[in-house]
Amino acid sequence: MIEKAKIFGTMGGPYTHRASEAYEEKAVFLDVESDPKLLEEMLKLSNARRNIPVIAEGDRVLIGSGWA
Repeated sequence: MIEKAKIFGTMGGPYTHRASEAYEEKAVFLDVESDPKLLEEMLKLSNARRNIPVIAEGDRVLIGSGWA
């Protein structure tokens, strides 16, 4: 089974919304505002950058709105 990508972001973020739409069922959305542990995981993946979304897809990490 292929592991789903993780999209770290916020519920109201327009770029997070676009990423979620683009990935559809291939990714799981993780709300960093509702869970401090998810925020901590996102910051580790992004080298402490707070740009969202952060998309973790295997070994590849895409940060901010430039993913598309």
